[in-house]
Amino acid sequence: MKIKSILILTMAFVLFSCQEDDDIKNTNETELEININNLKGSWLAIEATENPGDGIGEFQDLNDSEEFTYKFKEDLSVSDTFLDCDGTYILTETTRILDLNFQCIEEEIKWEIVSLQEKRMILSSEVSEESLSVKFNKQ
Repeated sequence: MKIKSILILTMAFVLFSCQEDDDIKNTNETELEININNLKGSWLAIEATENPGDGIGEFQDLNDSEEFTYKFKEDLSVSDTFLDCDGTYILTETTRILDLNFQCIEEEIKWEIVSLQEKRMILSSEVSEESLSVKFNKQ
């Protein structure tokens, strides 16, 4: 009985941990190299998932009041339509970390680039024990 329980838990973990990878693979797009040239442009946030630390979370559509756009420029400036604010960004290509510094807030926003494709991007951020992932479509 113990072995059966362990197998069921293992299968559940594998299925849920692959969910985000499946979302990426289902787009039929090739992963792009993480660099400023591939990042620049306007990205509309369309879906988000909150993970309370248990590894399980499903992407949900954002409603109109939750949607926002990041516009990344080649000169390392960025604008955010949700904050209605401009700022700067730093992209660390080797670690896939994107640091956003906006003029209207004191805290730095730090994202990990989970996936970067020609028309889709997924960013993830950890806040205390919870994580947030957001899907973006390139405009």
